[in-house]
Amino acid sequence: MLWQFGFFDWNGTLLDDLEIAYESVKEIFRRFKLQSPTLQEYRTKISSDFSGFYYQNGIPRETTPEELNLIRKEFLETYWCDAKLHDGALGLLQTCAASGLKIGLVSAEVPEILAARLQQFGIKDLFFHAEGGAWPKKDALKRLGEKLELRNGTWAFYVDDTPEGIQAASEAGFTTVGFANGYALPSAIRRARPNFIAHSLSEIARIVQSAQ
Repeated sequence: MLWQFGFFDWNGTLLDDLEIAYESVKEIFRRFKLQSPTLQEYRTKISSDFSGFYYQNGIPRETTPEELNLIRKEFLETYWCDAKLHDGALGLLQTCAASGLKIGLVSAEVPEILAARLQQFGIKDLFFHAEGGAWPKKDALKRLGEKLELRNGTWAFYVDDTPEGIQAASEAGFTTVGFANGYALPSAIRRARPNFIAHSLSEIARIVQSAQ
C-alpha cells in the first residue's frame, strides 16, 4: 500500500473540541428555552446533518441551519480558545508530510471558523486542500474521490470520528481510519467498519508509517 494523499476531518478528529461543541449545543437549546440532550445523547446522535439533530430534539423546523450556525458561531467566538488540537495532531501531520503525503481537510465546520482556527494553530500551510462547509459530507467526499480518481483506497486515506464520515469516505473510494476518541462513541466507530481503528492520533501516525 502506498498512499499519496491523506485527508482528515477537523472537529473531534484533529481538534479536541467535544466539550466546547457540546456547550455550544446547550447554548442553542437555552436560546429556545428547551432542555438540552445529554452529552451521551449528543455523542450518539450528532452527525454532519446537524439541523436534523436539533429538529428531532424540539428546535422548530422553521429554524434554518444558518440561524443555528449563527448561535454556534457567536458562542465559539467567545470560547474557541478553550479547544486545542488533540494530543499527537501536529506529530501526525508532520509524519504525513515526512512520508511525502499531500494532506487535506474535509470538514462540515463553518468555512470562516475553520480558516481562523488553522491560522490560530499555525498549520494552515500544511494543507494543500482545506474544505469547510462540507455538508452533506458524503457529497463532498464523492467529489474529491472522483477528482483524485480513487479506486478502493489505493492512493488516499480519510480519518473521521463519526460513523457517517467513515461510511461516506468508504463509498468515495478512500481507505478509512476511524478515530475512536472524538465525538462518536467507540462502539459506533466499530460498527462503521473502517479499514483501521485508532484510539489516538499517535496510533494513526504509526499506521501511516507502516503503510508507506
